[in-house]
Amino acid sequence: MPAVSRAGQRQSVLQFAKHDHVLVQSSLVTIKTAMQDGRFVRYCSGSTEHPVVQQYVADYAEKILQSVKTTDLLFQTSNEAAAAWCYRVPEQLPVVDVVESSEDKSEPDIDMMTERVFNKGRSKCFRAYGPFIYVHWFGTVPSMQRQGYGGEVMKAITDIADANNKWTYLEASDQGYHLYIQHGFEVLEELRVTPDAPVMLGMGRPPQ
Repeated sequence: MPAVSRAGQRQSVLQFAKHDHVLVQSSLVTIKTAMQDGRFVRYCSGSTEHPVVQQYVADYAEKILQSVKTTDLLFQTSNEAAAAWCYRVPEQLPVVDVVESSEDKSEPDIDMMTERVFNKGRSKCFRAYGPFIYVHWFGTVPSMQRQGYGGEVMKAITDIADANNKWTYLEASDQGYHLYIQHGFEVLEELRVTPDAPVMLGMGRPPQ
């Protein structure tokens, strides 16, 4: 049965695989639009005006499409308000321990710094709880937030995790913290991409 949002509109949550190109492109638009909300990206440098961050947001949807491994854990509400791209770790997204070399004097870009910090969080979750569902990207179009659409997508994700007796893991900003708490997530650790960036939270949810 389609979920009912707090706005009173019945919305089904579509689950699809990477080969469904129409839905993949549609969900990418939703995710990219959500990323352009300044609150979502400010953790990258502490400033949404940072030119590297602006380019990061503009390009990341295409990076996801080019680099992602095949997955059947892609979700979107039928009205395209909210979407999520998730992976089964380590089957679809291997856990790789990042080795930092003291000989590398080059300044890492935001993409590299973000992946390095977030991968450490994923590695800790894997070592502690075993294979899990990783919510790589999750977002709601800014103009449609606080209407229940994000919650519909999150419930679809956690239902699958519960059915497979797996933890769910994600990185959260203060923007999504309360939604995740409502869905049974707990804070596992604090993450910071750059010294002046706001704290991100590594959050996990045990199967229920």
